[in-house]
Amino acid sequence: MNKLISLLTIFILFSCAGTQKKTTEPSWYVTPKQNNTENLYGVAQGFTLEEATKYALADAASRLIVSISSNSNLIREENNVSINEEMRQNVRQNVEKISFTNFKVTKSERVGSGFYAEVQIERAPFIKEQKEKVYFLEKSISDLDKNSKGKNPIQRRNALVKILDSGKELELKSRILAGAGEDINLKEKLSLIADYQSQMDKTSDKIEFYFEINSPKEIAQTIRSALNKEKIKIAPNHSSSN
Repeated sequence: MNKLISLLTIFILFSCAGTQKKTTEPSWYVTPKQNNTENLYGVAQGFTLEEATKYALADAASRLIVSISSNSNLIREENNVSINEEMRQNVRQNVEKISFTNFKVTKSERVGSGFYAEVQIERAPFIKEQKEKVYFLEKSISDLDKNSKGKNPIQRRNALVKILDSGKELELKSRILAGAGEDINLKEKLSLIADYQSQMDKTSDKIEFYFEINSPKEIAQTIRSALNKEKIKIAPNHSSSN
């Protein structure tokens, strides 16, 4: 009987040991590798390996941005230009959308119900790609600006919306390049984006909408909500200038 109890005890102990999940964070996650002249690194955790990898790539880019983000925000304040908080939020929220090439998952580990991943990105190709995209975005912004000047306020505003959308991506990539130590005039680019935002505000002030009294209420309310969201004025009365 004693032998049976002993065997049963041993069986239970081994069974528990076999089903016990690892709960300790990997050492390479706690103390991640530092960037060097050849590679960039990032670590993260996620519910799946794919998610952990995506967040690790975001971490790699964020490391570059964090080193200069506070200074970049001060640049706008020193120029007496209002800080575009939405744009700063965009940098933080959409960093994972950057396209990465020449990267590989160098470490991965399952811990509990999640995964940890370490990625390594070849620095030179990554920097080259960001520079090419910055050039493309600047040209696209310049063309939109040139082709919409002299147009009516609504057409100009539509162009400025597209310009500012591209400007968010331009800022993101410029911050990355500046954080990587590349020779890029971040202050100039941020000032340019802030100037377009100022133009956007002034152009929006020139636009007013008026609703006829007999306008369908539901449709009018939907349009009003959209106009309010875009900060476009709604005139209370009809005038010849509207």
